[in-house]
Amino acid sequence: HHRVRLSETLQNETLKTLEWPSVCQQVSAFTSTTMGFAAAQSGRLPLGRSPEESRTLLDQTTAAMALPQPLDFSGIEDVTEIVNSSISGDLVTIRELCAVKR
Repeated sequence: HHRVRLSETLQNETLKTLEWPSVCQQVSAFTSTTMGFAAAQSGRLPLGRSPEESRTLLDQTTAAMALPQPLDFSGIEDVTEIVNSSISGDLVTIRELCAVKR
């Protein structure tokens, strides 16, 4: 358990040194969904947990950048609150159900 805490501490110190929160703030300006914006603003952008995972994330970024035109996320709605309400047993409206279906 001590190793896990040490590892987390080292990762946090590394992210602080690299000014990760500031990088995430900069990235948030380029997001096109409320979910992406919130993730970037809070510093929750994906990080590779291994060199292989980091390469996969970089490959995905490279593939997205190579597309002939940008991806259009304008129709995406954040249904997090609706899903959370439903999970907790609250009633949801027909309109909310339709938003989840889309």
